Amino acid sequence: MRSILLRTFVASLAYLYLCGCSLSATMFGSHENSESPPPVSYKTEYCFDGTVQSEITLENGHKVVGGDFVSVGKCSNPTLRVNLSTNKIADIIAAPRAIQGYVYAIEPDGHGGYYLGGGFFATAGEETLVSLVHITANGQISDWTANLKNGGGPAEVNTLKLHNGILYVGGVFTTAGSADAPRVALAAFDTATGLLTAWDPGVTPASGSGEAFVNHISIHNNRLYVGGEFDSAGRNGVTNPFLAALNLDNNDALASFTPQPDRKVFKVLGHGNLLYVSGPFSTIGGANTSFAAIDPTTGADSGWDWQSHMDPVGIASITSFDISGDTLWVGGEFFAYDALTTVGIASFDISGALPSIRTWSNVGHEPDGMVMNIFASQDHLLIVGSFRNIGGTEARGSALLKTTDGSLAYSEQLPEDIYHAYFENGQLVSAGAFDRVSVKRREYLVMIDPAGDITPWNPSPNGRVMTLVATGTTIFAGGVFTEIGATPVPRDYVAELDFSGEATPWEAHADGVVSSVKLHQGFLWMSGSFSSVGSPSVARKFIAKLNSTTGAVENWDAQITGTRVLDFDFVEGKIVVGGNFSQVQGDATAAYLAALDVETAVLSAWRPQPDSVVEKVLTDGTNVIIAGWFEQVGPSATPRNTLAKLSLTSDEPLAWDPGIEIGGLYGMSLRNKELNIIGYIRSVHGAPYEGGAIVACDSDSGEIIESTLPYVSAIAI
Repeated sequence: MRSILLRTFVASLAYLYLCGCSLSATMFGSHENSESPPPVSYKTEYCFDGTVQSEITLENGHKVVGGDFVSVGKCSNPTLRVNLSTNKIADIIAAPRAIQGYVYAIEPDGHGGYYLGGGFFATAGEETLVSLVHITANGQISDWTANLKNGGGPAEVNTLKLHNGILYVGGVFTTAGSADAPRVALAAFDTATGLLTAWDPGVTPASGSGEAFVNHISIHNNRLYVGGEFDSAGRNGVTNPFLAALNLDNNDALASFTPQPDRKVFKVLGHGNLLYVSGPFSTIGGANTSFAAIDPTTGADSGWDWQSHMDPVGIASITSFDISGDTLWVGGEFFAYDALTTVGIASFDISGALPSIRTWSNVGHEPDGMVMNIFASQDHLLIVGSFRNIGGTEARGSALLKTTDGSLAYSEQLPEDIYHAYFENGQLVSAGAFDRVSVKRREYLVMIDPAGDITPWNPSPNGRVMTLVATGTTIFAGGVFTEIGATPVPRDYVAELDFSGEATPWEAHADGVVSSVKLHQGFLWMSGSFSSVGSPSVARKFIAKLNSTTGAVENWDAQITGTRVLDFDFVEGKIVVGGNFSQVQGDATAAYLAALDVETAVLSAWRPQPDSVVEKVLTDGTNVIIAGWFEQVGPSATPRNTLAKLSLTSDEPLAWDPGIEIGGLYGMSLRNKELNIIGYIRSVHGAPYEGGAIVACDSDSGEIIESTLPYVSAIAI
């Protein structure tokens, strides 16, 4: 049995939310020994496949985002529609990220809505629904519940079919309906009332596994065909492992139908006088094959021999299929059918007694990997697989093709993890394991315009970007890269970029990571773990002041001893620096946090003396807010667990204490007296939290304004 919980966790790793605030300062990683935050859901617009570490808004309204990611897309539920005329893409659910998990099956309800089945949790108002939901025509999740359960674990739904007002459901479950009625792997619901029907063919678990599951159901000639992993289905004692034909008006199986595949069945579809079946089996209906056309009444093999015609003979495989009209489309791993070159996809005429190959070829538009799933209409094919290109054009794992020649019909990158799809009324409707759509590859940096579109700007640094700051015409970026620019050039850890994505001639020549950059009084200030900057090299331990036009190193030296300066900010003619350092200008009482004159670098007499590392420094024009690993602040060792507020007129912390214990800091911003803390929160006012969150508090009173657990790696546009 596949695990919904495991897959939901794996599918959504490495996410962090940026609440729309301007985070021009750096967002640092968590403590070296802290746990990774558990990322889940929040209302957002753009989602990333890794952590976001800095985000700024330019004067023209464009957002620039840096971090440890390689792609970005619009946040989505695991469902989408593509208008095949306009190529516009949309979610079918109104609320963003209302479904967490995987959707294996999507079935139209006949009234503009959909039924979704899978391994997921869905939010409908105050209710949490599991594995099967109804989406109304206006995109809302209805409060109808099928109440599917699988013993002590979550149920999964793999397949759905609506027929004559009855919704047939197949998957992994043992009970269904409000009364927890026994239903093993198969159930039926009256869509008018929402109630479980009496239909119950009594699926029995497969020998050895002790479990029964249904992978696919279809209706042909007024019978329900069911494929999966089970010993039998039907109350009349028919032995029909893995594939059964069931009556719709009673609980019996068709006694004459005994194809007896030797392993589970993935998919079954009927057309005319044949039933097409795929799966990892090696024999079915008396023939040795893993894809078969069999008699729908007896289950006997039809005699269709595709294997001796597919090249390479004996190795070629058909892993998926679909039917559109009188055409059978197959996908898999093959290069030709007899003398016809056709790679990974083939088309058969099934209007006759047996399928016959059509003279269709995708030469020039071949996928460069296996086709593992295929969905067809008269004009389009959706293929999913291990390929990365179609005819040399990038299409990573999924592609919408024209049926005329297999060429790409849609320029946008579709999600790779599409599990089910169909074509209806000029639209592609699909579902799967994705949580983003319109995904574009942008390594470590991306620019998004005010309309919410990703721009062509693409400097492509070769390592993560930790910090950003903008001038009127350029952008400074710092991080872990050594090369950057639309035309790549060497730049060690910090660079200036123009709005075309090219690196300007400006260079700082840092010899270590730059984790924070800021502009102040016409100079570029930067901090990190470097020990020298400039050319020729000038010794500057962990923080430096540079000419923002030439890159020349200014005669300003903090003389810090330790490993790094993590952050800094400016207040009242001082620069306040925080980090992991033991001395400033030989003074050990200035460890972890100190203030220096911005003109002379003279160390001030201010000695707040936190007892451990300061990760983040923010000023509100008068006071200083710090976050880090410390537990005490001030000469009196006042308890302040990871968060404190200070005045430069006193060494002791202010009374301000929002009671937030930070386990790992990912970002902190201050705007309009609202302090947003983003990271792994251990507790709030002593109450255990233990999760990734955004917590907002009043920067004057410390009062908690809002807390959001959990969060995602995303920005709101």
